[in-house]
Amino acid sequence: MFSDGRAETPSMLQSDASETLAELLVRVLDSARGYEEAAGAAPDDQLSAPFRERANQRRANTAQLRERYAQLGIEVGNDAELLAIPDRKFKHISSVSDQDDAALHEVIDGSERWLLQAYDAALALPNLSASLADVIAAQRDDIREIVHDR
Repeated sequence: MFSDGRAETPSMLQSDASETLAELLVRVLDSARGYEEAAGAAPDDQLSAPFRERANQRRANTAQLRERYAQLGIEVGNDAELLAIPDRKFKHISSVSDQDDAALHEVIDGSERWLLQAYDAALALPNLSASLADVIAAQRDDIREIVHDR
């Protein structure tokens, strides 16, 4: 159901939003993989634990988005197809995980802001269903807390 009371239909969402929603999923997947890679490359458990926690949360976000997309008839590719993108922003976290905190925070903040742009673009879609908007807004708010906590 849309906020104005109209019933949601898959064709409305697909025709208006599939590219934007697919891009959101790509970026969330990229963040999950980037944090997984960073956890594996981290020099100690103190650093790898928060990366693993974020990776797990992003995997949960991905599953939640996929579930809503499927309920609305929005088709997106599998993880391998979606992650075949040339510019993975979160990939760079693992390359600085052994550097000083300032460099690490700079890369994380830039990556998280890139992810927030996709959430904001999805929320700006004109025919976004209220149920999907709620999921997207809740996930975006969690990410904003990460960026603002720095």
